[in-house]
Amino acid sequence: MSEIISVPLNKLVRSERNVRKTGGESIDDLAASILAHGLLHNLTVIEQRSGKGASSGKYEVIAGGRRYAALQRLAKEKKLPKTFAVPCMIVEASAAVEASLAENTIRVAMHPADQFIAFRDLVNSGLGVEEVAARFGVSPLFVRQRLKLGNVSPRFIETYRAGEMQLEQLEALAITDDHVAQEQVWDNTQHAWERSASNLRRLLTEKQISASDRRARFVGVEAYLAAGGTLERDLFDAEHKGYLTDPALLDRLVAERIEALATDLHAQGWSWAEPCLDSDYWTVLQKYNRLQPVPVALDETFWPKLISSVRSLIPSTSAMNPASIRRSPNDASTRSKLGWRKSTRPKRSSLQSRRADPM
Repeated sequence: MSEIISVPLNKLVRSERNVRKTGGESIDDLAASILAHGLLHNLTVIEQRSGKGASSGKYEVIAGGRRYAALQRLAKEKKLPKTFAVPCMIVEASAAVEASLAENTIRVAMHPADQFIAFRDLVNSGLGVEEVAARFGVSPLFVRQRLKLGNVSPRFIETYRAGEMQLEQLEALAITDDHVAQEQVWDNTQHAWERSASNLRRLLTEKQISASDRRARFVGVEAYLAAGGTLERDLFDAEHKGYLTDPALLDRLVAERIEALATDLHAQGWSWAEPCLDSDYWTVLQKYNRLQPVPVALDETFWPKLISSVRSLIPSTSAMNPASIRRSPNDASTRSKLGWRKSTRPKRSSLQSRRADPM
């Protein structure tokens, strides 16, 4: 009969008889869990023997390789002693492969919905998001995402459990904590495309303002929040900056800022500045007359001033001989200094000329 004994961690070694050869490389979450909650499940081992059958004093781990690796990590980081007592179930060497296969096969993974509810219950019991994340070796964002999913209408949690809803749809509904709104949107849609994650998210946020909206960018999300506005973030879309939930406040802030800009223009000496929030600029411009250019007489002092201004803007001009500037543009040296090039268009051949003549 198999028995469970305590084996010092430094007396355990990996076994080639462990049937799991692929996967299990990630142990950060498991190491954090062991440190917070202890080793909840024993390892399965066989006694290591030499070719002659003598015991080496060590034990080979045939099942529980990830747990063993996590324990080694903690010992290496000096968070556990090297002689930490590990509960191990000893099986006969002849049954090693069968025992390893049984542990890795005859088990059912937790349904994701159970995880959502469990995380929610832990936080509701008083644990902070950061603490929960540390205890399970996951990021705070991962915990917040699970809390969001756990706060979806219980009706949809059960629908998801039954396999009648995809995780992406549940994530879209989680954009709001309003269960009534979630159920109204779902019940008012029937076709598959209507219940796509993107469409559900659009319907639930159509009365809100995206942070990428031109009004939000004009005012600034920080200014909106400072004025008492609230922002609803989509935890499942890392690139989206969220939705502003108070359109009236945003419109007031836009009006105030644009009025302030107009006042500033008046202070600078402009006689007229009118705020306009209409995006149909063409219609707005029709209310005003276009100013047409009017010819004016220039006195003799204008041209020297113009030439002086041009020379000040083009440093290379000062290095040129003033006499060359007065030369004809057809002068070869002038063309060279000004960067002009003679046309290199080839002349028509005599054959082309003959063909162009009428017969």
